[in-house]
Order: sequence, then structure tokens, then C-alpha cells
Amino acid sequence: MGADHEGTKESDYSAPRAGGKPKEIHTTVRYYGGDRNVPLEPTIIGGPKPSLIRVLMHTNRVSQVGQKGTLGPIYNVHVDQSASAAVPLAHRWLGDEAEELLAKPRFQIINMWRPCKPITRDPFAVTDANTVAESDYIKVPFIYPDRTGACGVIG
Repeated sequence: MGADHEGTKESDYSAPRAGGKPKEIHTTVRYYGGDRNVPLEPTIIGGPKPSLIRVLMHTNRVSQVGQKGTLGPIYNVHVDQSASAAVPLAHRWLGDEAEELLAKPRFQIINMWRPCKPITRDPFAVTDANTVAESDYIKVPFIYPDRTGACGVIG
């Protein structure tokens, strides 16, 4: 995520070469609503990996205070986590374990999106982070009930 560790060059990693290959998952869930967490993570990850430390669900974007129903798609081009946000995110969600885990040669944040119905409109696209400079994004506040984060959008 920007830093070289133990002789590796960050530029040698890209989504297709470093495990970021999109995977199509078919779910048996007919409808996903409310605050219920459907445990799809083990299926999506594909089983235990020797280097996998933990699967952690950190943001479940289902609804907001005072909003009825589920949230629709975000239509603007954006980045969920920037390279500069990776270490602070690790500290936020891993707590006391963060320093020990971040001292390892590499760490990776993997996003999972789980629509539980067929997508027939609002197409979804993913790109390799190395293809867009962080300076091309505009930092926009993303307000949560207990904190304010940021989302990078292309203006």
C-alpha cells in the first residue's frame, strides 16, 4: 500500500497479479434487507489461505438514521480506501493488534460487494489502484454516526 517491505517493490503488484481478480459468486439468498448479516465472506474468500490473518467486516452500508429501505448505488467514480487511508483503517479496525500485523511484509484490504439480487442496471466497474494517481481524487467527507471518514472522488 505504498511502502516497500523486505525487498519487494509496490509497483510489482497489481490487481490481476496480486489476488484482486473479481470473482462471480451466486448466492442462495433471495432478499437481503435490514441489519441482518448474511455470512458470505467464507464463500467469497474461497477458503483458508496460509497468509490470511482475518476476515473483518468493517462497514455494512445498509441504511442510515431516518432513511427507509436500503441504499442505492453510488453513481460517481470513487475509491473506497486510498493507499494513505490503509494504515489508519488498520489501526481503527484491528485495535491493539494493528502494530504487530502492520509490521509483517504485506497487508491487503479486500472489498466485498454483495448485491443479493440480480444486477440488471447500474453497472459496476473496478480498476487497479495503480492506474489512477491519488492526486486525481478530491477528498469528500463520508459521515458516520461515530466518526467522519473520507471518500476520494474524481471531480
